[in-house]
Amino acid sequence: MHLEQYREPDEGLVRSITAVGLAASIVNVVVGGGIFVLPAAVAAEAGAAAPAVYLIGGCAELLVAAAFVVLGRVVWRSGGAYAYVGAILGPFAGYLVGLFTWLVGAFASAALLVGLAEMVATLHPLLQTPLARAALIIALYVMPVVVNLARLRTGTSLVVALTTIKLGTLLLFLVFASPMIQVGNLTWPESLRVSELARGAIITFFAFGGLEMALGPSGEIRSPGQTLPLGVASGVVLIVLLYIAIQMTAQGVLGPALPTSVAPLADAAARSGAGLRTLILAGTAVSIAGALVGTLLGAARMLFALARAGVLPRTVGSVHPRSRIPYVAVLVHAVVAAVLALTGTFLKLAILASVSVAFVYLSTCIAAWLMAHRSRRAGETPYSFRGSTQFMSGLGAALLVALLTQMSRAEWMAMAFTMGAASLLYAFRRGPLSSWRFWGEGR
Repeated sequence: MHLEQYREPDEGLVRSITAVGLAASIVNVVVGGGIFVLPAAVAAEAGAAAPAVYLIGGCAELLVAAAFVVLGRVVWRSGGAYAYVGAILGPFAGYLVGLFTWLVGAFASAALLVGLAEMVATLHPLLQTPLARAALIIALYVMPVVVNLARLRTGTSLVVALTTIKLGTLLLFLVFASPMIQVGNLTWPESLRVSELARGAIITFFAFGGLEMALGPSGEIRSPGQTLPLGVASGVVLIVLLYIAIQMTAQGVLGPALPTSVAPLADAAARSGAGLRTLILAGTAVSIAGALVGTLLGAARMLFALARAGVLPRTVGSVHPRSRIPYVAVLVHAVVAAVLALTGTFLKLAILASVSVAFVYLSTCIAAWLMAHRSRRAGETPYSFRGSTQFMSGLGAALLVALLTQMSRAEWMAMAFTMGAASLLYAFRRGPLSSWRFWGEGR
């Protein structure tokens, strides 16, 4: 095996991203709108032991990050996990990872829409009817869709502004709500089942997802051998500490009321004053709106890439002649996310998003392990494969499999159905069945 077979010619990019810049980018991308509503869902699964599940999820995230570092240093292709897995495990595996990466965005968008609609509905009883809920979901998604149909510069500039508001809101919450913590609310139960911790850890992937996007510009990282490990480890550790602090603060303030809260951070902040609740609620709404914009921006590009690769109908890869936006992919994602939001609950959608993330991460760990194994057998031991790289990738895969075993039967069936439908689609588009020209163009 020769590592050069996975590499593209140098793209001439300026390597200017430092370890600090990479860590900041990871924090910026991974910390999305989900953390504003996730504390309630995690508490519902793990109870008072909820902060511990972030440690489990954080450990898995670090192991997955190591796999991304390994693959990013060897597979010099754009596309993140989609490109990495495709290069090592083959085009079909890459296609599945690409499709599940899009599904992460679809489920996450739907969950965030439901969470935002439930928050807004608390403002007036008339907004809490099923019809009003549906109208809210559609109305709240108009802005993210319009922004993504505008020129890309408009969308990215707005995301930067909303990111500032997001981090500021979280800091404000920690500063003013933490003095209201009651230690008794943080006491662990005497008996704690492993299944509860595992289910809670699975849900945390809803908040941990996004690491693969932050590692996308690997061709612009300065001294990758030193920058990648330091930047990735620092970013993930900061995120884990931030999430634990947020969970402990919300739980310490709200106690038994946390699992049923639709706006946990705002409700916890309300103990310090109604004005602070309004401020946190506004910051939460703006932050979730920003996450919806960013998720739609990235997920639509994945659909666009799959269409350009020939595994989705070519129409999905259409680009608007004036704005140069993949408008069909944007609209397809928006419709799917809206339908999911109208028919699902936040918890169910968050779990499906988390499971999809876990599948993408599991595939990445397997690809990294196989790459290390092939390299060692071929006598090639570049920096990426020295030490315990193969062990870490294998451990990451094992931990993810252990967590996925706690999926419910309905969740397994949903994933199996998705896999089957995706495989059939691939067979029609790229496999032997493509000769039927069922889609009008075949290959």
